[in-house]
Amino acid sequence: MDAQRISDAIQDEPISEHLVSVLDYLSGRNLYLDDYPFYWCDKQGFRNRLIIPFYYAGQVVGYTARVINGNVNPRYISEQ
Repeated sequence: MDAQRISDAIQDEPISEHLVSVLDYLSGRNLYLDDYPFYWCDKQGFRNRLIIPFYYAGQVVGYTARVINGNVNPRYISEQ
């Protein structure tokens, strides 16, 4: 997966409408980019998901990708 940290992705021009939706989701949940290294991916199936990486000993060892809108199943995609 070609996920990028959201704080880096917002530097790209133009900002994807899907990324704007993820940012709106974060804002609606009172979450901030400084709270955690949230990620996002522009690939089909991940565009409407917030990706939360899992770390162990400073290394990414997995993630959960949570859908941000609608009744999409599965709501969570996890990889460990």
